[in-house]
This record gives sequence, structure tokens and C-alpha cells, in this order.
Amino acid sequence: MNSRGNQMTKSNIFYPDQFQRRQFLQQSVAAATIWSIIPNSLRSELHETNDLKLASFSADVTPPEGHPLCGGWITPVVGVTDTLDAHGIVLLGAGKPIVICAVDWTGILNESHVLWRTEIAKAVGTTPERVAVHCV
Repeated sequence: MNSRGNQMTKSNIFYPDQFQRRQFLQQSVAAATIWSIIPNSLRSELHETNDLKLASFSADVTPPEGHPLCGGWITPVVGVTDTLDAHGIVLLGAGKPIVICAVDWTGILNESHVLWRTEIAKAVGTTPERVAVHCV
């Protein structure tokens, strides 16, 4: 008996590992179903080449002397002890290039985030939608 006075049987006891397996199976079946619905022509475009290439890049993104930091909320750059860098990867061979970039800043927000993605996209010949910029 449980605290509610119900008889506990094996069928009504919650087993977390069973739930995870069940959830995994449901998601796998859903993914297989969706994949089977995609037209063959679209699938062939997705796999038109097996030549995937990965390139990496790094850049010094240290703000210049006197530049306002954190939108002007703190003292502007007075001197540089350690440079701030951007590191990223570019995935080539899956249509237009895909870029993932991590920037050593506290944040890149709103129009600035769009500008970063747009300029990186121009540099590698892709669209801003295929560029992810993150701050670390």
C-alpha cells in the first residue's frame, strides 16, 4: 500500500529508466517517420556529397584603447593585459558553409549580434542564418 491507500503493483510503480527508454523509442519512431515522409529529391540534395570539410579560425577581437565596455556601463579600455579572442569552426560541403563562433566577450546583443553574423556570413559566402555567434 502507498500513502494514498492504493495497492502498489508492478504495473503502477514508476521506473525512471523505463520512462527514458520509452521516450527514446518514441522519439526514434517519430524521427524515422519524418525521414520517410521527406521526398526522395530533398533527401538526395541533403546527401549530394560526402565531402565534408572542417576548418577552424581564430581572431583577436580585443577592443581598442578608449572603447566603452559593456555598453558604456563600466570604465572604457585603459590598457590590455590579455587579448580577447574569437575562435570558431566552418563546416564546408553541406550546402552553404555553416559557422560556429565563440567570442571572449561578456555579450553581443541585438543589432550587434546581427552585424557579427552578417559580416561573418559575407566573409565565408553563406547566409547569416547559417552563422552562430556565442559569447563565453
